[in-house]
Amino acid sequence: ASAYNLRGMCHEAKNDLQQALADYTKAVETDTKLAEAFGNRAMVYMKLGDEAKAREDATAAKRIDRKVKVPDFK
Repeated sequence: ASAYNLRGMCHEAKNDLQQALADYTKAVETDTKLAEAFGNRAMVYMKLGDEAKAREDATAAKRIDRKVKVPDFK
């Protein structure tokens, strides 16, 4: 799961958001307790304009680890 999360971060850094989303999704499917992957996927959802999915993932991430980075919602 952490390998998918890392690869997703690389894709996100290259602004390949669809591939990043796929890798983060695989990471959370592989390890449902990987808060960082949920947080990262929430960030990508925000960049793609899907605030509802971003909020869902941010909530999941915070349930696992309150310190994980998630998007700021206004």
